[in-house]
Amino acid sequence: KALQALGEKRWQEKVALLSKGAELHDPKLREAAQLVERGELAAAEAIVRQAVQDNPDDVAALRILAAIGERLERFEDAEALLIRALKLAPHFAAAGFDLANLFYRQNKLEAAIHQLDHLLARHPDNAEYQLPKAAPLSRLGKVDEALAIYESVLSALSDEGPIWTLY
Repeated sequence: KALQALGEKRWQEKVALLSKGAELHDPKLREAAQLVERGELAAAEAIVRQAVQDNPDDVAALRILAAIGERLERFEDAEALLIRALKLAPHFAAAGFDLANLFYRQNKLEAAIHQLDHLLARHPDNAEYQLPKAAPLSRLGKVDEALAIYESVLSALSDEGPIWTLY
């Protein structure tokens, strides 16, 4: 259970990266990301909608708009925006991860696993994508597969130093 909780926590941490404005070069989008972090979704949405209107192919803006949609529980809109961003930029890993998280949040566990597999095909050694895959596997009752992922990630991390686990 402690390892499953670790997987669940990693999902939440990855979603939080958006609000930190990671890799946003446009100052307006950085401002919108900060507004999202503070929960000022209407103000953030207005900025991002204008950015999308000015440049409909701005994948960073589409990603932020999807995050706003997810927070407002407009899951279909968020999903469509992330899929569009991925069609425009198929290797946009952050949007791919957001889509996997969105699927997971909606209990679309097989879709979340499929999206993570897609990311892992390009980044097979990335623990940031491996670990979150264990949570939906576990929820689907595929405990052995989930455990294998946890063991693999923990083994790789143990090479970097001691690991502390809380029970």
